[in-house]
Amino acid sequence: IITLMEFFLLLLTAIINVILVVIISRSGLKNTINLSFIGLLAFVSIWAVGDMLMLFASARQWAELGLYLFMIIPMFVSLSIVYFSYFFPNKKEFEKKDLFWLTLVTIPTVALSAVIINDINFFVNFVSISTPFNEYYVHAPYKDIYATYFTVYFIVYGALLVWKYFISKGVERKRILFLMLSLILASIVAIVTNIIIPSNTHSLHTAWIGPLSST
Repeated sequence: IITLMEFFLLLLTAIINVILVVIISRSGLKNTINLSFIGLLAFVSIWAVGDMLMLFASARQWAELGLYLFMIIPMFVSLSIVYFSYFFPNKKEFEKKDLFWLTLVTIPTVALSAVIINDINFFVNFVSISTPFNEYYVHAPYKDIYATYFTVYFIVYGALLVWKYFISKGVERKRILFLMLSLILASIVAIVTNIIIPSNTHSLHTAWIGPLSST
């Protein structure tokens, strides 16, 4: 029953985020805030699907695809949060100067993703198809690199929002504060359940909580 609940929570997370993507898309795709938020929602949805495959797929090739998504997509979630934090709350038009900064934060994500694609055992070893969860062994060789990535991006979007909070006033300031607190809470939960606990228990049994915390 517990395993079924976890599967459907991940499925519900994926569906909710897809619905939100459709709703926000209808309000306009030229708005940079909308675009960055759509990207965030889409990646969280893919993350949830990846976790479903990784933990519950009965065929090894699908489980391994889920494992790739589990390791790569959360990085693009963090990148999307940086984009969203950069444009939020009122920078709705893209300017040429934005290209430099957004490229700068994108390069590490793409580079680390390429390394993981080249080596599926970057952070986790696939062990076996099993019940209630497929079995994986979280090992240490690149744990610090992976953890450092999320720590740096957490600092980047946190610093962006703190800076915007102090230069804003009124309702805008309250919106930034609410976003900042929400992202901090979601990020802490995701980092604990997807990196810290797996690194110490060598198991991915808490990985399903990550996408839920970002919804």
